Amino acid sequence: MKILITGGVGFVAGHLAAEMTSSGYDVWLSDCVDSDRQNYIKADLTDFHDVRKLVSSVKPEALIHLGAISFVPDAAKDKNLLQRVNVDGTKNLLSAVLSEAPQAKFLFVSTAQVLMEHPSPYAMSKLAGERLLLDYCTKGLNGMIARPANHTGPGQGTKFVVPAFIKQALEIKKGLRRNFTVGNLNSIRDFTDVRDVVKAYRLILEKGKSSEIYQIGSPVRMPMRELLFHIARLAGVPAYYEQDSSLWRPTDESPILDTTNTQELGWNACIPFSQTISDIYSHAELS
Repeated sequence: MKILITGGVGFVAGHLAAEMTSSGYDVWLSDCVDSDRQNYIKADLTDFHDVRKLVSSVKPEALIHLGAISFVPDAAKDKNLLQRVNVDGTKNLLSAVLSEAPQAKFLFVSTAQVLMEHPSPYAMSKLAGERLLLDYCTKGLNGMIARPANHTGPGQGTKFVVPAFIKQALEIKKGLRRNFTVGNLNSIRDFTDVRDVVKAYRLILEKGKSSEIYQIGSPVRMPMRELLFHIARLAGVPAYYEQDSSLWRPTDESPILDTTNTQELGWNACIPFSQTISDIYSHAELS
């Protein structure tokens, strides 16, 4: 089966491409920047004609839409760009698929943050994307929604908390800095390994029902303070820290997810979080 993955140069796309390739899929990738990745087509989600040309040329039998502004603080800085990429770009893609590949399955990757009491602009853009997908399902699209909680793993950028703490730990170990710089250490998040998350995406695409919403998360809920101490112990450095108000986010705490219908597809979070941290640490040491 030929599958198109948007956001193709991103962290999750690399793991997803590996998961789908190992399962026998013919994987094609797209993003808005140049890349030398195999089966890659550059396309700008905000340009409808570009998106239609992409879908028409690939003719995918399935599509997983990862392409988005996904870092919450970045999303809050430019709400016009957020609207153009996360909402208008999703609409462009949905329209192109319905026109050029109407039999294709479509998985829209949203976020569990839509369930928060005070959702961020990023979460609101994803909620708008969910509504668009459900609307297109009434027009004949075979579409599903995935709502993952926080996920991390080897190769994630240091804007995100686990790789950020690990990068700082390695710098302390090398004598390049004295303390960690942190935000809200009382925040509690659940973390799922990205390699488990992409398995969920595959299973939703293969076995999920159109118009259904599938939540993806781990039962492991960890305060940021505990995460910091774990990483400091792993690196063999003291967990001295200073707080930076610019890193403090009021919407940090993860919602508790009901993953029943995702588990009914045969999915469970299998990789222990200690293994995830260890793998990210090893990857960072080699980078």
